[in-house]
Amino acid sequence: MRLLIPNEDFPPAVFYPHQPTPFDEIMSPVMQQAWLRDLALIDTAGKRGIRRSLRQSAHHYRQLLQLPFADDIIGVLREYTQSSLPAIKRGEALFWSCVCLPETAPAVYTQINVGWQPTFQIFAANGALGFGWYIPNYLAESAFARSLNALRPGTEITILEFQGKRHWDITLQPVRRKGQGRQVTVTVRGTENAFRMLHYAPLLAAVRRFHLGLAQVGSSVRGDNHCFDLADHLVN
Repeated sequence: MRLLIPNEDFPPAVFYPHQPTPFDEIMSPVMQQAWLRDLALIDTAGKRGIRRSLRQSAHHYRQLLQLPFADDIIGVLREYTQSSLPAIKRGEALFWSCVCLPETAPAVYTQINVGWQPTFQIFAANGALGFGWYIPNYLAESAFARSLNALRPGTEITILEFQGKRHWDITLQPVRRKGQGRQVTVTVRGTENAFRMLHYAPLLAAVRRFHLGLAQVGSSVRGDNHCFDLADHLVN
């Protein structure tokens, strides 16, 4: 698992009571708070706003299905979507989006974006699958109960044991994301470790806070690249 950290603190998510935001129109502030409190709550209510004209990523989706580990990619991505995203159907391609085999990142198989930034990636990692979560530094410190203040550019920390289990290969490494605050990328290798992280409640709570804050700030900047064919597996 790898934690990547840039420089400035990301502003915390907006929490109820707060000024109204466009996201409130599809998920009420009361429902937002209930979703933050109850990690077992999965918000699949409502209908998807699918337009056939936007299924322009179908060829990338077909290429993804040809990969030998396509089932693992879709399985992890579905679990991430169901557990981590608010207003899954109502916010699809509006406040969150999934990109399939992005041409600008050849090593990335798929990416989830919430608001203006990527929040999760599945990528090639030396013959295995790598899985990366983006969260603010202060939420990572809370999730993993450790200070990250000692990290500096060019340094990294590797942790081989976490939660009483070995072979995590946790690496903490600073990284810059211009204009998007001081963040952490939590990265693990292997599908089994990905599901272990998805079921790690402190990280899930941190991820939900971050996603809700991003959705409150604005719509997904990658909505036009949303892969509806891949999302068919994720939202139901």
